[in-house]
Amino acid sequence: MAAFGAAATAFGAAPDARPIQLAIGLSFLGEALAVTRRAVTGAL
Repeated sequence: MAAFGAAATAFGAAPDARPIQLAIGLSFLGEALAVTRRAVTGAL
């Protein structure tokens, strides 16, 4: 969680919004990257 806190501080997130919302946002970003990669390679 320390890495999430550091990233949140760098992007200016409010202290009470850091742990959960940032983790959810990063998981959505990872999923979007995986789906995009599959779509580009034609595996979708």
